[in-house]
Order: sequence, then C-alpha cells, then structure tokens
Amino acid sequence: MRVGTILWSEGNNWQVLRDFAKRADELGYEIGFSQESWGREAYITLADLAWVTKNIRLAPGIANLFSRTPGLMAQLAATLDVQSNGRGVVGLGLSSRQLITNFHGIKFEHPIQRTREYIEIIRLALSGERVNYDGEIFKLQGFRLNMPPPEHKIPIYVAAMGPRNIRLCAELADGVVPFFPNSKDMGYMMGQIAAGAQDAGKDPSEVEVAPFIITCITEDPEEGRAQARAQIASYVGGMGDFYFDLIRRYGYIEETDAIKEAWVQHDRDRARSLVTEDMVDSLTIAGTPSHCRDRLDEYHAAGVNLPIIYWSHGASKQNVEFGLELLAPKNR
Repeated sequence: MRVGTILWSEGNNWQVLRDFAKRADELGYEIGFSQESWGREAYITLADLAWVTKNIRLAPGIANLFSRTPGLMAQLAATLDVQSNGRGVVGLGLSSRQLITNFHGIKFEHPIQRTREYIEIIRLALSGERVNYDGEIFKLQGFRLNMPPPEHKIPIYVAAMGPRNIRLCAELADGVVPFFPNSKDMGYMMGQIAAGAQDAGKDPSEVEVAPFIITCITEDPEEGRAQARAQIASYVGGMGDFYFDLIRRYGYIEETDAIKEAWVQHDRDRARSLVTEDMVDSLTIAGTPSHCRDRLDEYHAAGVNLPIIYWSHGASKQNVEFGLELLAPKNR
C-alpha cells in the first residue's frame, strides 16, 4: 500500500524534523512533502533531509508558481535530484491570491496559463536542451542548464483544486495533488484527471493521484474530530476563495456561508462548531486508529493511488508519531 506524508516538525525544532523524516523513510513511506507557505523554505529543508534519508522521495509541498522563475525552479529541482541520489520531485502549485499578493508582492494573474508555461519550461530546462521559449507570460532565449541533465525524468507533481486546473495538471504533470478530496464523491475529480490525461494521449493510470488529506488520529474520537473541524473552518473562513469555492462545489453551500460569516466576525468557536459531521467524514481522516485505517482504505478504493497524510495543525507530537507508525506501509 503506497502512502506519502507531510514532513512534520514541532515548531522550529530541526532535529524533530530530521527524526521524523528518517522514521518515515524506515517505515516505507514513498514520498515526503516539505511544506512552505510563508514559513520554512522547502528546498533548503529538503537538501538537509536528503542526507538523513535513503529511499523516500522528497518534494516541496508546495513551491508556488510566482515567487520563483521557472528557470530557477529547474535549477533547484536538478540540484535536489543530485543531492538526493535521484529522489527529488518537483512539487508546484498556485498557492493563494492572499499569499502571493500580500506576502510576495506579486500580482496573482493568469493562473492557468502560468501553470502550463511553467511546467513546459521546467521540462525543457531539465532535458538539457537550450531553453528557447515564447509564451504569453514567459519569453526565454538562449540558455542551457549549466550542469549535466538528470539521467532520469524528474517527476512533476502539481497541486490543483479547480476543475480546469486539475485537468490541465493531469495533462502536463506526472502527479496531481488535490486538497480536501471528497471521499464520498471522487467520481468528478477522477473524471477530470482522466480527461486531462487523455488530452495528452496518456493512460489515466500514468497520472499519480496524490491528495493531501488532513489526518487527526487519537484514542479519543472527539478530540481528533475537533482538530479536523478546526482545520476545515480555518481554510473555509480564512484562507481565501480557492478553498471556500472548492468545498461549496461539494454541495456544502449553507455550511460554507455560515462558517465564513462567523470567521469574518472573529467568532472562531462558532465557525468550528458549524463544520458538520458529514464534512469531517467526507474531507478528512479523523478519529480512532481503527477508523482512520479504514478511511485510508476508502481513499485507496476510490482511486487515490498515493494518499499524502497531512497532519492536522492541532496534533501533538505523540499523536503524530503514533499515526506515522499506524498508517505506515510496512505496518499494513
């Protein structure tokens, strides 16, 4: 059974992060994603973790498509791949309008076209060919990556939520990384992935479906579900339109409106209370150990071939370490 994980740490404790990555590697987790957002930079982190792991693949989770040029991203990918002995994965995504505009000071423009051109340029640069590219956004001329090209194809995984972006990523990338996948209604998303793969003449089975799934495992089922409700509320209420619109597309119209209203009014407790049991059951893995094992199996059965465990923000070190062992491929 294939499973990946977010590379978790306790605050800014680097040794905890290294120990977590080493243990995930030993337990057979296939891929580890280093979160970035506006915190720890992903590629510096992964370069360090490459020295303390042997088999686990390493990916940013995610590196946004605005704050680095595609040429720089190709350099980073090639460097990590050498340093990790071929275990590097490119992990890309749009992030959010708020982060790109308010933290990086860049206009959030033309996201779909930017995604297409970005992936095409990285592929061209990593091939070892001279990069001559005339796109709508990027125009590059004359440069070749000044290091030997990778001996193998470095996989590109792209985070996607909207239908158009999911289809585009399935067309151009090796893996699609959705967020908040709805385990009770995976058909639409899987259909978009299949259509995108077919647009590129690929078999849909060639595209990895690797969603980030919020996971909260506790012996007390209500504690884990409370963590899940808090996480859902924060994304719906405070993380911009992408997540809000995504969960509305699942049919949670009244719920998302109410959560957003409470969040805007700074009533966080009420916002969390408005996350329904059905939302927790559909969008997360939360509850007792046996329940969480079953939920992971449900995602696999629905066509998710590489689920990524996304440890909830409220989880303790004890909970995360227990969960890492419980869901590990070598323990299934």
